[in-house]
Amino acid sequence: MIIGHHPHQPQAWEKYGSKLIVYSLGDFYFDKDEKEAEKRGYVVSLSISKKLSWKIIPIFRKNNAVEISNNTKDYEYLRNLKKKTIGKSYSKEIDKQVLMLWHKYYSRHFAEGFNGLNANHKWTHVLSVIKNKINKSTTNNLLALHNLRIESHLWTAIRAIELIQRNEKK
Repeated sequence: MIIGHHPHQPQAWEKYGSKLIVYSLGDFYFDKDEKEAEKRGYVVSLSISKKLSWKIIPIFRKNNAVEISNNTKDYEYLRNLKKKTIGKSYSKEIDKQVLMLWHKYYSRHFAEGFNGLNANHKWTHVLSVIKNKINKSTTNNLLALHNLRIESHLWTAIRAIELIQRNEKK
């Protein structure tokens, strides 16, 4: 059994042979201002005996608490989530999401981690980098390590750069 959790978004699950793979439960509780869709997640109820059985249970966050959902819309959301991961369109959707994440977050995070810039930086950040260079600051080691150590961040960055390179060669 494999249960993933890092992407902060619920992702699908599947049975592989007799084993369960849960790609991401979403956030059980993450204390941040979030969109309504980000307040959804699910938990897995497991029964382990001679045979593994499980039940997927939708949850939501409301008023600083996590509650089990009995709302049919939440069950429908999970069914649709699972359907999205089947077929060729899933790979295209992943590539689309990876590029969006690269342009919105990762290119900046990786550049900042090494005291660099990209085209999306605001002038205040440019001044901050110049100040760090004048003060002979080296890299932001913690941000760089964070981006390199967390496998999902590293995979996303590598995949985005590969897609960008492929598109530039066309």
